Formats: sequence, C-alpha cells, structure tokens
Amino acid sequence: MASRSVAGGHTLPPDPIYLDFERSDGDPTQQPTNTKEVVDKDGQVNYMKPVGPDDSWDINWRSQIARKIAERLGKPPGKKYVLRSWPDGYRLYCHHKGKQSAPRQDLYLMGSIYAKRFRSVPEFVPHAIWLMTDPTLDRQNCECKYCAKVPQRVISENLGYKARSTTLHPTPTPSPGVRMHRIGRDRERQSPRPGPNGYATVRRTPKPKPEKGPTQVMLQERYADLQAMYVDTNTELRRWFRIGELVWCALDPPIHSAEGSITFWPGLVDECTFKAETVPRPKSPSIYSADGEFDVDMEDGTSSVQVVTQQLGDRRSVIKGGVPYPITPHPGSSKSVTTESPLPWIVHQKTVYKVKLLGVNHDYVAIETQVLPYQGYAPSRELLEALENVPIERITSKPEEIATFNPCPAEAETDVVVNGERFAEATAPYTLAIEIASGIATCWTPTDEWEFKMMAVTQSQTRYQGLWLGSERIWTDDLVRLKAARGQIAPQGSAQILAPSGPSKSTIAELGFDEQTDPEVLKSHGARDRGVFMHLEALFVVSDVPDPDGSGVHAECRASGMLYELADEDWDEPQSSSHAAAAAAAAEPLNAQDAWAAAGLSTPTRRRNPDEYPELHVGQPFMSAPSPLKQPPVTSTTLRQVTTPVRDRNRQKARKTTTTKRNDDGPNIQLSHPKMNGVPLPPAPRGFRFRPILPEGFEVVVSLALVSGRYYPRLLAHPLLRPIVRDMQGNANEAATRLDGHHLFALEGILPGFFNASEATRWKPGRSAMVRDAAAERSAAVARSWEVRRQQAREGNAYAAAAAAAVAAVEPIRTDLDPSQGQDVVDVDVDVGMHSMLEEPSEPRIGSIGIDVQPGPPVQDVTVTVFT
Repeated sequence: MASRSVAGGHTLPPDPIYLDFERSDGDPTQQPTNTKEVVDKDGQVNYMKPVGPDDSWDINWRSQIARKIAERLGKPPGKKYVLRSWPDGYRLYCHHKGKQSAPRQDLYLMGSIYAKRFRSVPEFVPHAIWLMTDPTLDRQNCECKYCAKVPQRVISENLGYKARSTTLHPTPTPSPGVRMHRIGRDRERQSPRPGPNGYATVRRTPKPKPEKGPTQVMLQERYADLQAMYVDTNTELRRWFRIGELVWCALDPPIHSAEGSITFWPGLVDECTFKAETVPRPKSPSIYSADGEFDVDMEDGTSSVQVVTQQLGDRRSVIKGGVPYPITPHPGSSKSVTTESPLPWIVHQKTVYKVKLLGVNHDYVAIETQVLPYQGYAPSRELLEALENVPIERITSKPEEIATFNPCPAEAETDVVVNGERFAEATAPYTLAIEIASGIATCWTPTDEWEFKMMAVTQSQTRYQGLWLGSERIWTDDLVRLKAARGQIAPQGSAQILAPSGPSKSTIAELGFDEQTDPEVLKSHGARDRGVFMHLEALFVVSDVPDPDGSGVHAECRASGMLYELADEDWDEPQSSSHAAAAAAAAEPLNAQDAWAAAGLSTPTRRRNPDEYPELHVGQPFMSAPSPLKQPPVTSTTLRQVTTPVRDRNRQKARKTTTTKRNDDGPNIQLSHPKMNGVPLPPAPRGFRFRPILPEGFEVVVSLALVSGRYYPRLLAHPLLRPIVRDMQGNANEAATRLDGHHLFALEGILPGFFNASEATRWKPGRSAMVRDAAAERSAAVARSWEVRRQQAREGNAYAAAAAAAVAAVEPIRTDLDPSQGQDVVDVDVDVGMHSMLEEPSEPRIGSIGIDVQPGPPVQDVTVTVFT
C-alpha cells in the first residue's frame, strides 16, 4: 500500500480562533511504545515517531479538523479555526517503515479507547465532532466508521470530501444544493415518557430485492444455536440452552433439611459440548416418558459408533466471521439398517453444560438431564419457609465464606447432612443466588446490530440479530411464544387473520354424544385456549411512537414475523378459509390505526373460571430506560410502513412527514434479517402441528412487551419434569383448579404464554452489565435485610433478658392463696426467633427483597379474560 501524503510546509494562520476539547475518550495507555528508531541487521526500521504540536503535519491536521468542526457547529465562515490541542490522551504519530534512508511514512492519530488508530483527517472528523458535542460521551452517538460501523466512503461524502479521496489537503466545502444526510443519532435527550401498553399490527411481509449475495454475515453462535434447536435428531434431549442463558442445575446430592431441600441451583451457561458414549444394548424398554413413548436411553438412538466431543462455544471467546452455508432442514432421522445379529452396544450423544453457579465461585458440569430452563422451575413454598426459619446467627454475611461455599462437593459429609448444618451454610449463598437470578431475569437488551439499508440512500434502519430477554438468549429465526391466547387474536377471524382451528375428527370422536353437539365444548378442544407463536423474522426499533399524553414521541423495540397456532395434528384445513383470507387480505389495505384493533386482538367476554381473571401483563414499554437507539436519517419522505429507529428512549418533538404510496406487491430492500434461506420450524408438541394463521406474504409486528419467551420443543419429556407431569395427569382436576403445572405447559405452547412470561423491563447495555448490576443490587439488598434481622434479634434478646430480670425480682408465688384473691402470675412470651425476609409471608416467592433502584414509569396492566 502506498504511503499517504505527509508533505510539510504548514504553519499556524495569523489570528487563529482556537477550539478546545472539554472531554475526551483518550487513554495514554493506548499509544504505541515503539517510539525509538531501531535499525535491524537489514537496515530496516519500523517505529512510531511522535509528532510535536509545532510540527507542520500536526498543525495541518488540527487546522483541517477544526474547519470541519466549525462547519458542523454553525460557526461564522471565513475564520481561521485551529484545534488548540488534541483531546487528552491523544497524540499524532508518523509511522516509519522500510529502509532507514527512505522509509515509508504514514500519519496516525492514536489514543482513543474505541479505535486503535485514525488513519486520516476524514476518519477522525466525525469522532472529533462527537467529542465536542456529546457531554454524555455515549459512543452510540458517534458517527465515525469505528463507532457507527459505516463505510468511510459514505462518511467522507457526507462530510463534503471528494469521493474516494485520500488527500490530506483541504477539500472544498459542498455547494448549497448538496444535502448533508445524517448517519448518526439525535443528541437531544429529554426526560422519558411512559408509552402505550403494547403494540401489534399486521402488515405485508416486505419483499427483499434480489441480490447476488448476503448483505450481512450471520453470527456463527446464532447459526449453531438454531441448528442445534431445529434439526431432526436422535439424541435424547435437544441442546436447549445457549451460552450466557440463565438455567437451573439439579444438585447431586441435594442439600437437605428437615423442612425443605435445595435441589436446584441457578447459574449461567458457560460452555456447551457434545459427548458420545457407548452403552450396552438393552433387552427391552421398560421406562416410559411423560408423553407415553419409550425413553431414549432404552432405544437405539443412533447408528454412529464414534466417540466425538464437539466444542460448541465459550462465552469468553470472540466469534468472528460467518458460516459458509445457510441453515437447511435436516433430511430426517433414518432407520438403522437391521441385521440378523445387531451389535451388542448402542451409541448415545449427550450435551454437557459447564454452568457458572450464581452467588459462589464454583462451576458445575452437568449433563442435559440435569439442567432446566429458568422459566421451568421455581423454589417451593416449603423451601422458602425453610430458608426463612434458619436462625440469623447461623447465616454468614462474610463475602469470602459465601463465595467459597460449594453446592456440589465431591463427597457430602453424612453428619452435616443429618444435623442440618450444611443447609444452614447454604442459606446465605443460595438466597443470594436466587436474588441475583431474579435481578437478571428483569433485564433485556437487543444484540448484534446490523445496518439495514433502504432502497433510497437516505433511508436506513438498525436491526438486530439477537436479544437477551430476561433469562433467555433469543435469535432471529427462533420460534417465540406470545403472551396472548389464540382466542384473543381474531377469535372469529378477520381479513388478515384466520379463525382458530377446531378439534380434529379423532378428538371429536373421543367426546361424549352431548359434547359433540355443543359448540362451546368443541371450541374449547380446538386451538382457542392454546398459545400463539411467532417465527421471529426481524428485531428493530421504531421511532415516532406517540406518547399517551400526546406531548411527543418515543422509540420502541418491536419484532415481526409469521404467526402460528397449535392445531390438532390430524385437523383438516377448510379449503375456503385460507383462500378467502388471502383474497380479503389482497383486496383490503392495511391502515395505521389502533394497535390492537389493527392486529385483530380482542377481549373475549367469557371467563375461563367464574372466580378467576387471568391477567395479560404487558408491563412498561421496552424502551423505558435510556438506551442508545439510532437517530432517523433526515428526510422529507418516508416509505409507507417503513420505520426508522432513533438511538434514545427519550421524548422528542413530533415531526411532520409526508408519505408516498408504494406498490405493496413490488420488491423493496426491506430485509427482515440478514438474507439467507428459511430456517425450518422446530417440532411441535406431540399430537399437534404448527398452523400459520396469516395469509402468505403477511407478517405481524408486535412490541417486545407481548413476547413471553422461547419455545422449548418436547420439554415435558425432560426426565426431571416427568414426575411432575405424571402427577398432574393423575390428579388432572385438582391440578387444573390450582393451576399447577400451567407454567410448564405454557413453555410448549399448549397453554397461553401469559402463564409463563418474561417480565424483563429494564434495559441494560449487555449481558455482562445485567449480571454485574444484578449481583451488586441484590447483594446489597440481601445484606441490608440480614442486618435488619440481626438488629431485631439483638433487640429481642435484650428485651427477653430484661423481662427475665423482672420475673426474678417478683415475689415468689404463694401457692396457699386462693386464685380468687387476685394474685398476678407473670407469663413472659418473647419472640426472639427468625423474622420474615419476605414481603408477603403467606406467599413466599423469588425476588421478594426490596432493592434501592430508580423507579420507572408506572406499570400499566392490560386485564383480559380467556375463553374456556
């Protein structure tokens, strides 16, 4: 590569106007250390020579950069602007490389913590403008190529430099007719306003413009997670869990006490590996799974005889690059070739998880049968009461003792288990662990953003390949559960949404004669009371969402994709319904209107239970906390139903825009995700199939507040859940009355998502921030709670001692007196035991300890009823 121009001859202009940096992202440790000339044996040099402030090169750079800053800040033209100095921690260097007599020389500005080096004036100008104008130093507001991930050619053209120009000499300013398009974000920050309860609408699926290749590289981590979830497999259990997800690990052995036992410990998945092992071929299956099929451990699982361990990922590694091929459906499991004398062994593949346990400094290596999703378990009432009843003097508050506790030692001492000492030792770390887990589950953030370019040059949108939603890692192309029941979404059908499917002929045949003619009974055995799924096609941010009070607008994170319901596997689709819906959808345009009405969401009038009103908790808008959301490009025209995001949640003044009609059936470049072949749907629960309820070419757009979480295929067959499922099957009526197990059935979509939904409403910049903040907040809260209990115990002991002294001073009771004479008998009954840590002792639950956090906008709930 040819060296850039470093010609000298530049001096300070007369009467310069200096510009000063009031803030900096510089760090002297980012500057090079090889600043001395060293000549090797071949006469070559390779070092960074510092450039002084009085050097011609330094003056040239500072003059050019100051001129562009002055233009952007609207300062009077015709003045001689110069940077007085570089931002703190910055310095200009000249890279000398090659023969000592005539080395190649390149200028670099170094010192930023966000960019290793700036190679030219045009590269640093947008970064300098950001340092000059953004007092928060929010990197998301910077427009340079390293922060905004935008090609330098586009940035240079927007700054007025000639296309493909690499000169360091001043370039003419753009003519008045050239419009400067904004790439970055709005820096105006105002106080947040509460948004609407939730958003949902149906629109035509944007048709991608044919291109020669992908526009965005698919993350390898995302590819591996989707492939593991959706391909056909003969393994016992799928690799449900992903790096960084919050899960429960089954302890072996559990930590027992007389009142309750700690059987699961929360943790974050750190690594996933596949392990294959050979086992003797069983003579006959003897154990059945929860759904009636043989356990895989009792079957011939695979035809492979190789022992392979495949590393799937480590959250500490940085994965770069994409996958060379798209996800395609697995051809399906093939039957093993039977022979007259089968091999005496079979091979099983299992997933092994390395989990970082919360609250302690220990990892736990667990096989797939020892791990449950965080949404699939909650500590029992008995366990929480047992933790509450541990005397406060036996609960340690020393961080080092809490951190060194090992929930799964190699050998547990029998006498410790018997007298409950180990349970007392586990009380502090386990309480802290479940509180940290509860804190993590309240946070969310989109991840892995990529720039989505519109057909018009002025249009762009930030989209995301993934999302952290509470405990779960969600990728685009995942099948996610929505909070609404199927009967709440167009229960009678609409122009864009099909009516819920009814029971199949085989289901009707199993009903009694009277029930077969009862319309309500038939509907209740159809898809009406089941969950709704969305095949997540896109994650993006929409700006200009009106505030409820009409005072301004805010940004909102939304998702789009096809909707599915759970229909009976052998249910026959009426020929007329799909054709009629498609025809009506093609004839009827979609207008912007109330979100629920546009999506056909309604509130059924009939309750599931006369004394029960299930609640669809929408919660706060997902952009209620400050987050870096890109500013929409400045433009006078906007494509209909094409949204452009902003980089903050704060209220803005409403802007007037005009709309232009476009051909809905024509192609545009609004890609729902980085272009690739379609990802197949995961297997449906046994006995059901996924039925799309929107016409082909349409998708639904919903706010993330309506997303419950991930779908876990065949989760009810998990060995740890089989006893629970069998118990519910044996006591079906009682379980239905108590709503026992509804949270498990919701994870498979057999029941609506609101029975088991993520309530993450606190935005965080990343997963590490979620864990760090949750640990800090909940640790402080637990420490304060324990200190209050200790103080109460000390006061109770002091009162008991004083009362005992008073009793000792009382004259002994005369037994010869008649009770009718009125002799007083002192009876001291002092409560010096455990005081409740729970907000509601009658309803112990996780995350019940209050913490000192900043209050957000008031949560608005939407109460809905569900059909029976």
